[in-house]
Amino acid sequence: MLKITVNKKTYSCIEKWEEMTIAQAIDLLPVLYELPASLRKVYHLQFTENPDKAISEIEITDEELIKIAPTVYGDIIEKLTDIPREVIDYISPESRVAFYNEYLLPFAIGLLVHPYNYEYQKMKSFVCEGVEYLFPLWEKDVNGEFKPISNMEAIAFTESADLQLAGAKVESGKFDYIPHIIAVFCKAKGEKYDEKEVLRKAELFKQLPVTVAWEVFFYSTAFSTTLKSIFPMLLEAAKFQIKPQR
Repeated sequence: MLKITVNKKTYSCIEKWEEMTIAQAIDLLPVLYELPASLRKVYHLQFTENPDKAISEIEITDEELIKIAPTVYGDIIEKLTDIPREVIDYISPESRVAFYNEYLLPFAIGLLVHPYNYEYQKMKSFVCEGVEYLFPLWEKDVNGEFKPISNMEAIAFTESADLQLAGAKVESGKFDYIPHIIAVFCKAKGEKYDEKEVLRKAELFKQLPVTVAWEVFFYSTAFSTTLKSIFPMLLEAAKFQIKPQR
């Protein structure tokens, strides 16, 4: 945790992804969507081919910069620090802007766009309340590259895909689906897919660090990329399927 001083009193602020729980991310994301749309667009454009040119064409009004953004920054500071609200209310807009840009901006971009400052660990398992939960197995393909979900049940894959599609449709609430996706993907040794167990684990997994969510995010993205790469092959193969005689 980062230690910060306000009016001669010391407070703590989340400094690393490992220090943020999934529950906190769920709570924070709707607040981030209160940022001006123009500012959020700038965050997205950071990852495009020619960001400087694209960003220069975005119009951010004085009201958005001077009034709206600092107000939301105060709400974000409240979520990511233990500074009391009554203290935050007396922090000047200039100080809010400086603190947000220096320490909190990576978390905002990470949740809104992409966790660019997180290094993928290819996590194999995690422990929650004394139980080890395993990711689906990785194995090497013919090219020596790791591929996921070699032992994932079809029903679990289908539900995880449905959850991801549902999450993609609701911007400010998309992180609400993450605990359920983790619960579908990750099982204790010998555990079989069970809908009630998924719901129980999903509530439990909200206490996990958000890094587990990023691992699942990268994991599922890798698998989606694999599916997209072989999908044209599947379509081509379908043309040559033998049809039964009527």
